[in-house]
Amino acid sequence: GRFGTIVQRRMGKAVQRNRARRVLREILRTSVSELVEGMDILVLPKGELQMDDFKNVRGELLNLLVCLGLVKSKKDHLKKDEASPDPSS
Repeated sequence: GRFGTIVQRRMGKAVQRNRARRVLREILRTSVSELVEGMDILVLPKGELQMDDFKNVRGELLNLLVCLGLVKSKKDHLKKDEASPDPSS
């Protein structure tokens, strides 16, 4: 799937908005293997932006994606692993 971010002007000056875009884009880029395929995701942050703690922002965003059903379940990961041959046998 594809993903995008929209950060409105009222969220801060250009430096703050660009940082928010970069952080959100990086979180989605590194989490793409965990996301359900075939979905387009658009992130539009509301309220105050607190982009100082990357792990906290990542956790909150992934938690939201889980609540929305956009993250693959553990069963899906196991099925994918079972399909690949086991190198130890």
